[in-house]
Amino acid sequence: MTRMRLTVLGCSGSVGGPDSAASGYLLTGPGMTPVVLEFGPGILGALQRYADPGAVNVFLTHLHADHCADISGLLVWRRYHPNPPSGRALLYAPEGSALRLGNASAEVGGETDDVTDVLELRPWVEGEPLDYEGLSITPYRMYHPPESYGLRFTTDTGKVFAYTGDTAV
Repeated sequence: MTRMRLTVLGCSGSVGGPDSAASGYLLTGPGMTPVVLEFGPGILGALQRYADPGAVNVFLTHLHADHCADISGLLVWRRYHPNPPSGRALLYAPEGSALRLGNASAEVGGETDDVTDVLELRPWVEGEPLDYEGLSITPYRMYHPPESYGLRFTTDTGKVFAYTGDTAV
């Protein structure tokens, strides 16, 4: 992949605002399954302007609500849409995401939704590059509680895009 495009879906800070969703960015490239970096409040709605929510994968740098709260809506979309997508969406995130996202998505307080019916969760591994459809992605731990990652995307031609969410090195 020689080109990537980053579309801002929302960047209003810690909460969605009247003119912008919270944290969320759409990363696309030729022949690549679209990726949503972060999935904060309002991102599911904004995403529908640019891509089918049932046809994206998700990368979360950390699990603060402004970076992942709309995952609950994505679960509803993938489960109950009149034409639901087949298979599961790939979701890279910090360790323990299944429990955290499952707690936030449960229909009954104190229970945990098993999100693995529609999400294939994979934890980031510090410094271990992974191949994503022609991109090399390397996660690096950031200083930002809780467990947080910055991501370095490298194309096959050596072009680099670095993303850190709201974290610092």
